[in-house]
Amino acid sequence: YSSFMVADTVTVKSRRHDHAEAHRWSSTGTGSYTIDALEGDSPIGTTIELHLKPECKQFSDPAVIKEIIHKYSNFVSFPIYVDGDRQNTVDALWTKSKSEVTDEQHNAFFKFVSGTQQEPRYKLMFASDAPMDIKCALYLPSYRTELPGMVVTDSSVHLYSKKVLIQHRCDHVLPHWLHFVTGVVDCADIPLNVSREHMQDSALMTRLREVLTTRIIKWLNDEAKKDPKSFLEFQSQYGTDIRRGLLTDLSKKEKIATLLRFDSSENEDSANGVSFDEYVGRMKEGQEKILVLVAPSRAMAEASPYAEAWKAKGHEIIYSYNAVDDMVFQALGTFKGKQIVKIAHEAAPDSAPQDGALATADSALLCAWLKDYLSESAGNVSKVETTTRLVDSPAVIVGHDSEAMRQIKAIMMAQGQSTSQLPQEQVELHINPSHPTIVGLHSMKDSDPNRAQAIAELLLQSSMLAAGHVDDGSKLLKACRNVMQAAVTK
Repeated sequence: YSSFMVADTVTVKSRRHDHAEAHRWSSTGTGSYTIDALEGDSPIGTTIELHLKPECKQFSDPAVIKEIIHKYSNFVSFPIYVDGDRQNTVDALWTKSKSEVTDEQHNAFFKFVSGTQQEPRYKLMFASDAPMDIKCALYLPSYRTELPGMVVTDSSVHLYSKKVLIQHRCDHVLPHWLHFVTGVVDCADIPLNVSREHMQDSALMTRLREVLTTRIIKWLNDEAKKDPKSFLEFQSQYGTDIRRGLLTDLSKKEKIATLLRFDSSENEDSANGVSFDEYVGRMKEGQEKILVLVAPSRAMAEASPYAEAWKAKGHEIIYSYNAVDDMVFQALGTFKGKQIVKIAHEAAPDSAPQDGALATADSALLCAWLKDYLSESAGNVSKVETTTRLVDSPAVIVGHDSEAMRQIKAIMMAQGQSTSQLPQEQVELHINPSHPTIVGLHSMKDSDPNRAQAIAELLLQSSMLAAGHVDDGSKLLKACRNVMQAAVTK
């Protein structure tokens, strides 16, 4: 039917190889046609003539014809010639077996379909008869070509049916977060005359997307096992896209989570990263929770007061240096039946009691004094109490904003927007009654209140710093100066 989109009349002349007589079929596309015998000696075979409409004369231009062939029919089995030159010269690589295709052919094909000059990091040839008839040649690039910060969702996969192009860069064949996958998907179950609107809504495309997404996740996990270092390099390029996939495709969130890699308190070789699977596989007997900590760096994570009690009990902690993971951990919730908990907001196990700790009554007096002073001077301290979660740190803040909320506030401030409509951060200060600083502060609040107040300010600001919650360094700087001044004056 597409012939009549550009032609007033279509004529087909045909002669079988074992017949002397030839026939001509002709139609104007109005619902009727004629068939008559051709006189004279006709060549064997079939000739199709299109009598183009006046507004479609450009389709007689050899350059336009070649462009159409290269785009839609480059991989059909039979040769296509224009002015004596064959146009479809690229092999349909995905129709061959894996053993037939060399690395050089893969590299050349990837450059052809991606339009780049880089070589692929990973390659997958995948064929399946059930539940769908699919043949694929898929690739992952060696490095990202987009500018930093750009969000890309355009597909890089071309959809074919029986080696005929259905849609160039088909947006419906894979979810948007897999935009970095490049290549060809050939599904024989898709009819050649399918419309773009039907593709978008059809159950067939939904099934195809499900099958391919599951297979690609398995492929990436296989590659991670073969070469962990190379996979970590891939993750540094496309980890944000994987996280976006987990946050937007919750039905597959646990499968997608298997692709994430983190640092950890027990990870001596940070070049390989730690997966959720690896963490769960080496959890201590009786441990029911996956412990995670979002921090700016490994140094900050290792020094974090939130990790002290857990590490003292021998528990491994996953370290993430990506603020988005605060939302990722919350969305994921569990992995293989193990609850994911952010230790900055989770009650820690009690640490071993230490000699020289403040008595209960003295601790209560100090907490009341700190609450009265800091709620007035800092304005964001809602509560002060003692804790047994700390080992080496004098204090810790809890109840603070999540990393995700802090990132939202930072973005709004950078754009000149007011954050007044968002909840203002209120924290609780939990003090370690065994720490020498706290013990000394208890007696100093009565003997030297000015120095005690300066130390109290620094105690709060250093606890905020340990939590990664110092946006305004001037408060910490002021607290340090006050302590120095108090140390040299009476």
